[in-house]
Amino acid sequence: MRTLRYFTIKVDKKNAGSPDFWFGTEMMPPGAQIPYHRHLHEDEVLYIGSGIAHVKVGPVEGDAHAGAIVFIPRDTWVTVRNVGKTPIALLFAFNAPGFDRFMRCESVPAGQPAPTLTAKEDQACMKLGDVQYR
Repeated sequence: MRTLRYFTIKVDKKNAGSPDFWFGTEMMPPGAQIPYHRHLHEDEVLYIGSGIAHVKVGPVEGDAHAGAIVFIPRDTWVTVRNVGKTPIALLFAFNAPGFDRFMRCESVPAGQPAPTLTAKEDQACMKLGDVQYR
């Protein structure tokens, strides 16, 4: 089960018309975690704008402080957890669309209640978004 998090897709095909690149932002409160997952066909870059994140990328793990950039190659398991006392301002960019479809599939606009998805609906969103979660 994934935790509720708040993000904004800033650039993608729908926002700004980019067919091959997409970019977003997220605020991660203290203790929040992005669960283990991997993007099957997309490389990702994370920028830690504030706070301290404990990051596991494949077999490598460590703390990333404000100003750090984390590269996540496609098909590599990753998790990120806010281990600090302040929110993490996270920026993320992908070289290709895919995961944006998952995020849109499982998300609602700000202020709307998030519906509970069935396991089948969750699996369909993961397939649509080229992502796997543990």
